Amino acid sequence: MNDFYNSMCQDIEIKPLILEEGQVCVVYCEELKCWCRAIVKSIVSSADQYLAECFLVDFAKNIPVKSKNIRVAVESFMQLPYRAKKFSLYCTRPVTLHIDFCEDSTDIVIPAPGASVLVGEADLSQVAGMVVV
Repeated sequence: MNDFYNSMCQDIEIKPLILEEGQVCVVYCEELKCWCRAIVKSIVSSADQYLAECFLVDFAKNIPVKSKNIRVAVESFMQLPYRAKKFSLYCTRPVTLHIDFCEDSTDIVIPAPGASVLVGEADLSQVAGMVVV
């Protein structure tokens, strides 16, 4: 994929005509220094170009990407399954670890059954996340 987007597309840029949320595309990740498959999560316009928040489907990572680094996904690259998988852990309650440095002791605090624990506005009675396989 890197060879294709680095060399084959030097002369012909295959940028998407329209950039929409939920769109599957290929983006250049400056941190990883490679082209990655991604899903556009949100789009923000700046003074000179658009900035898209993209979810890298093979690395389970959200990154901001400049619109100049977004390309149309070639069908043959999209036939491969994504490496990132969504998962949910039901009936999992968060715990808090209290460390008392003066007493040199620790305690694990578990919320009462049925109690809803809030972090910001998120209800953590059902924990969800992403994992790379």
